[in-house]
Amino acid sequence: MMNLLRSEKGTVVIIVAMVMTLLLGMTALVLDIGVIYLEKSRLQKAVDSAVLAGAMDYPSRPDLGQRAAEHVAQGNGVEASDLTLTFDRTDMSLAGGSSKEVLATFSKVLGFSDNTIHATAKIKFGPIGAGVGAIPLGVNAGTPLTFGQQAKLKVGTADTGNFGALALTGSGASNYERDLQQGFDGELSVYDVLNTETGQIANPTKRAIEHRISSCPYPGATYTDYPVNCPRIGLIPVYQPVVTQQNQIKQVRVVGFAFFFIESVSDNNQGAEVVGRFIEKTISGPIVSAGSSYGAYGYKLVE
Repeated sequence: MMNLLRSEKGTVVIIVAMVMTLLLGMTALVLDIGVIYLEKSRLQKAVDSAVLAGAMDYPSRPDLGQRAAEHVAQGNGVEASDLTLTFDRTDMSLAGGSSKEVLATFSKVLGFSDNTIHATAKIKFGPIGAGVGAIPLGVNAGTPLTFGQQAKLKVGTADTGNFGALALTGSGASNYERDLQQGFDGELSVYDVLNTETGQIANPTKRAIEHRISSCPYPGATYTDYPVNCPRIGLIPVYQPVVTQQNQIKQVRVVGFAFFFIESVSDNNQGAEVVGRFIEKTISGPIVSAGSSYGAYGYKLVE
């Protein structure tokens, strides 16, 4: 009888030891899985934030975009060397990725090895469908736009030319000058129908443009090197004529948006001439899946 009791006690001890080992192993595994999940979430957040930060300087200034993305990644615990960014102009997308090794701290005693986690993110660029702060200078959709090439926006009469002045807040030279100097404080969207501005606007144009140029915090700004929110960059509606009377465009429909970097302005008896260059630029805003692109892009995170 005593031998039987000793045998049963020994069996119980073995079973308890096995159960305890199993429980400890499961606890270790759960703890490490929790660590992996936490690190994966942190890495994903870092990659998402980095790609979003870099997007603002693509496609025209990829070097600045790369630096912005790396700066944000480092702020989220990811070394610049561990972040990859790939811009695809054909697909108009920016993809980012990073990897990190997570040590198997507790479960390693059970034979589990370290884990490598991965995080990816992808942004899709597209023509913006709406924008705030547009200036009341429009460009006809039939006008070829060559990015970086000097162009002259001639305004003064609402004729059937390639460019024209628009009445955004309302008609009148004072409304026009305020919108040109400060930007329209409302939102313009694709398909909006706008009236043209047909008054005497040469002097208001010159004053407003000179104010925008002098307000730039970086006097040496160029179309490739400009500070954030530089007032020398204007969001311009691209339009198609809707109503034309006596060879003058009276109403237009917005079909897209372009960005114009202002370099100089002059006026004469025929009107005003704003000299600058159309550029590609990305802002935060809705994108449209259909329609032509004029260099003003919005973006969205798709992966």
